[in-house]
Amino acid sequence: MLSRPSCAWIAQSLFAVFWPLVLEHCLFTSGCRRAEVSPDAQPWSGAVEDVRERDGEPGTWAMFRGPNAQGIGVAAHPPIVFNDDQNLRWKVALPGDGNSSPVVWHDRIFLTAAEGDRRGPTGVVLAYRRLDGALLWRYEVGKLTGRTHSKNGYASPSVACDGKRVVAFFGSAGLVCLDWDGNLLWRKDLGPQEHEYGVGSSPIIFGNAVIQLCDRERDSFLIALDKNTGNELWRTARPTVGCWTTPVVVHSDQDKGQPVLVVNGGDMGSVGRIAAYDLASGKELWHREETETLVTPVAVFAQNVLISMSGRNGPILALSLSEKTINQAPKLLWKLPRGGPYIPSGLLYRNRLYIVADARYLACYNPGDGALIWRTSLNGTFTSSLVAADGRIYAVNERGSVFVIKAGDDFQLLSENRIGGRCLATPALVENDLILRTDRFLYCFAEKTGSPSSEDPREEDNQKPADHAAASRPEVSQGSEKQGGEAESVARVESSDEQWPVFRGTPEATGFVLADIGSDLKLQWVFTAEKDQFTATPIVAEKTIFLGGAEGVFYALDLTDGKVRWKREGYPGFAAPAGYWNGRVYAGDLDGRFHCLQANDGQPLWQIETGAEIDGGPSFVTLSSGKTGVIVGSQDSYLYCIEATTGEVIWKIAAQDQIRCTPPVINGRTFVAGCDGKLHILTLDDGRELAAVDLGGPTGSTPALVGPWAYVGTENGVFYGINWEKAQVVWKFEDTRSGDAFRSSAAVNERYVVVGSRDRKVHCFDRKTGEHRWEFATRRYVDASPVIVRKKA
Repeated sequence: MLSRPSCAWIAQSLFAVFWPLVLEHCLFTSGCRRAEVSPDAQPWSGAVEDVRERDGEPGTWAMFRGPNAQGIGVAAHPPIVFNDDQNLRWKVALPGDGNSSPVVWHDRIFLTAAEGDRRGPTGVVLAYRRLDGALLWRYEVGKLTGRTHSKNGYASPSVACDGKRVVAFFGSAGLVCLDWDGNLLWRKDLGPQEHEYGVGSSPIIFGNAVIQLCDRERDSFLIALDKNTGNELWRTARPTVGCWTTPVVVHSDQDKGQPVLVVNGGDMGSVGRIAAYDLASGKELWHREETETLVTPVAVFAQNVLISMSGRNGPILALSLSEKTINQAPKLLWKLPRGGPYIPSGLLYRNRLYIVADARYLACYNPGDGALIWRTSLNGTFTSSLVAADGRIYAVNERGSVFVIKAGDDFQLLSENRIGGRCLATPALVENDLILRTDRFLYCFAEKTGSPSSEDPREEDNQKPADHAAASRPEVSQGSEKQGGEAESVARVESSDEQWPVFRGTPEATGFVLADIGSDLKLQWVFTAEKDQFTATPIVAEKTIFLGGAEGVFYALDLTDGKVRWKREGYPGFAAPAGYWNGRVYAGDLDGRFHCLQANDGQPLWQIETGAEIDGGPSFVTLSSGKTGVIVGSQDSYLYCIEATTGEVIWKIAAQDQIRCTPPVINGRTFVAGCDGKLHILTLDDGRELAAVDLGGPTGSTPALVGPWAYVGTENGVFYGINWEKAQVVWKFEDTRSGDAFRSSAAVNERYVVVGSRDRKVHCFDRKTGEHRWEFATRRYVDASPVIVRKKA
């Protein structure tokens, strides 16, 4: 990540202490130039999910700021609280200077650095193993020369990779392409890259091309090279004399087959420009001269709107891509004359635009009309760009403090994590990991002890099968107990071919059902929710399917034909499964509210508020008082017992970390397997903990219960058979070939336990001995939970 001074660097330094007051005056008093808003500008409603959080390959952050430089993690769940003492997986010392940001492809992390004498250092490309931070290889590019600024240095551009090759740009030292083992494939001399502030634009890989922006003090150009050979595909001259942004590939809904390349910025002397280029030929298609002259932030886009920002405190432009963007400049939707960042890139996430100013201001705008929703001040100054995942925004100041903010229309600071050191690079958000580079160290943070995948999907078709007996042999301890026949204190909920009233079908979460389902399955109907999507698991009761949508609508569908019986709108969105009991349906939402609705018409009966998102479903229990309790967990780290008819909280118990599972119940007890890496066994009447079993890693899976047995897997790839009465691990399965997470919840019958894994397989075990009976290979991760169906007698 690049950092440059303004031409008035000395003056800025002198007035740094007054800058927040000056900025506030320029932004928020009537003395400023007024905003321009087109009649076509319409505010956007908020969203509980961004489509880019699921479009793309999980486990990758393949260029600066991740997928298409937009800063959004795909299926990522990085930690909220982390530092040297908490949720630190590893940290390693770096061999040299650099502000390039970490780039990740599954099991590997790539960086650049400048080693040795700062007046003439050696450029290197580094590859680290994501599992433990071990250095895998180092490629030496050679001596780095040319002018630069002390805050920029010689290793600011981030690499780009595609799973087979790694491309790195070192200014006048050229562009190098390496294979996965660090061997040189090709090298391209792009001539002297002379600018008083150095270089900062990162390469991108699109299709068969490597694209590099080379803006310098004279003869600037944009170039595309064949990624396999390094041969030049096209070169386009630019009339600019300085730009440090990274190009992005953009398309509108109308032009999905013809994306364009957008470069945000370019110094024209007295004004800057944003320009679009044809990806096949490099021909300039359009430009607008409305930015500041010195531009580093990348353009961001969503829903046919392209947003350009520049500073210090320069304009923010929103351009409509709904017209014929291939042949002419898009129309201006709105423009704010002030508020743009100088170095950090903004973030367009879940229908909101977030911008962090270099001088400690974070602001949230509506991208539809440019309206300011909120702004706040954060400690420190910022060079690192904003990134987001799992409903959270991550902002890193130059002193190594990482602020975690809840995405949405109300500012909520979730944590401030003080890592220390100087930090100008942008973190990578991959699966459960936050990977951060400071001036001295490379860090990997993740909740508890969950391990990232060590398997590279590129090798999926070429892997030789290992000795399965050695790889999958379970560890068995002595004292395995035979199945008991205890009575359960559960409210009456039953699964059948017409009833599936709770997650996994039964109070014990077994995923087992007696039903007359043949092998010749036929599609009966399809329900499509307009402008909605589903991540929650449906339940079935009263011949009705109950299901919450991610966009905030709760649906009741007829089981026989899929038609809507009723729907209730206005919620923030649902990811958790619902639950049904006694004519009522219960569900937790993404804002942490837990709702009770009348099942026949959706009429709200009551709601309570927890402190964070609810991911798991409810369980229903009969307490010794005769009351029916609803047991549900929250990411606020509390387990709640709520009176089912009134919504009164009977008790709530604090855990050590987030609770994401559905708490199953059996024999007067409930069970929670959480992000703290333990299986907790609690009493139903008061939530008192009876015992806890160490799982060695976090989990969001729901335990399955049969008699005195509990079955659950973890994020670090271990699946357990546990005697919960003795709080003892009886057996465990750990596939040493991959260590991939078990995010699926298990299905259990009298003899077997079946579970899916992120190793792309479904596994079957003898449920008492842990013997691995069989596995079924699939093409993708198996995060969904299986069901065992037995024909009725």
